Amino acid sequence: MRRGSTNANIFALSFDNQEIPEYLSCSSDKDTIHIFVVEIPERSTKDRKNVTGNMFQKMIGNSESRSYAQLALKDKNQNPKCGFSDDSQTLIVVTQSGLYMEAKIDKQGPLKITNQHDLLNNQRQVN
Repeated sequence: MRRGSTNANIFALSFDNQEIPEYLSCSSDKDTIHIFVVEIPERSTKDRKNVTGNMFQKMIGNSESRSYAQLALKDKNQNPKCGFSDDSQTLIVVTQSGLYMEAKIDKQGPLKITNQHDLLNNQRQVN
């Protein structure tokens, strides 16, 4: 999994809510949210014996995968947290400054912000 060429502090990792996860979201101190597609290769007999092996690497595949979609936050140093809606079709982001955002996950294109709300100032904005 590759997020970028510089080091980053990860604030949140979240799998979607499917029985077999399709997406992994990641937020960092770079004020971006990345969504990775989870790849689960067929497990061999050897893999079953070594369950604790390199499980995370097996889930995201052996290649250095770049993120499927990104969401850049306008404000800096927001310490974003992210997760998925119950149906796993929407990415939900909350920042330390009280910004709440919902972004539609579209398999054909980038994330689209559908709802934005300033929780501290009680202002709703839709992009």
